Amino acid sequence: MKEYKVLTRKDKLFAEKFNPETFEVTLNAYAQQGWRVVSVTSGYFPEFSTADGQQELIAVLERDVDERIKLRPDMSESRLYDNLVGI
Repeated sequence: MKEYKVLTRKDKLFAEKFNPETFEVTLNAYAQQGWRVVSVTSGYFPEFSTADGQQELIAVLERDVDERIKLRPDMSESRLYDNLVGI
């Protein structure tokens, strides 16, 4: 079974400071949790785009779900967020 995650530049992990370096660190952090990027696109999506008309970046991540394996507590999404906020 697979599970999916969608990241945009408005994701709380970017702390409203989206840039390529933060994106790379974020993707590498998710990769350590077993996620892999399956698609990245950009476009104007009125419900996601900013008022100034900037395009939105959307990344789709995927990973296999194994019910027998649980994430280590230090690899939880909230912990990941805590570690990335200071970037």
